[in-house]
Amino acid sequence: MLDFDSSNVKFAERLVAAMGSRTGKWLHEQTGIPASTLSNYRKKGLMPAADAACKIAIALGVNVYWLVLGIGEMHAGAGPITKAKQSLDVSTLAGAVTLVEDWLNNTRREMSPNKKAEIVTEIYSLMLEDTRGSTPLPQQINKLLRLVG
Repeated sequence: MLDFDSSNVKFAERLVAAMGSRTGKWLHEQTGIPASTLSNYRKKGLMPAADAACKIAIALGVNVYWLVLGIGEMHAGAGPITKAKQSLDVSTLAGAVTLVEDWLNNTRREMSPNKKAEIVTEIYSLMLEDTRGSTPLPQQINKLLRLVG
């Protein structure tokens, strides 16, 4: 039989331990989960839905099984998602996603998730390399979006 502790009180304790000195505001900015909801998880011991628990674990770089169920070590198996997140500039990536979403909304276009991911990846790369290019970044992005559209 699998032995674990999924009690809400223990979840709250593990969340507080994983957060360390980080604030609820910081965690909100990383996950998009409302700060009041995060506070309820910590202070009232409420258990998050699976998607929220995954977002929290990824943001904190902890093992989701440990966070939710108390199985394993805090950082054991945080694995490839955490490693990938550490190498991403999340703010720049969010900016690239926003640019594509705004462009799609403004032009009333639709795009498959795979195509959208390709375009976001290209724009993200352009944004990271912004200091190297001779063509201004907005012109490069507009050109790319025109080619796609």
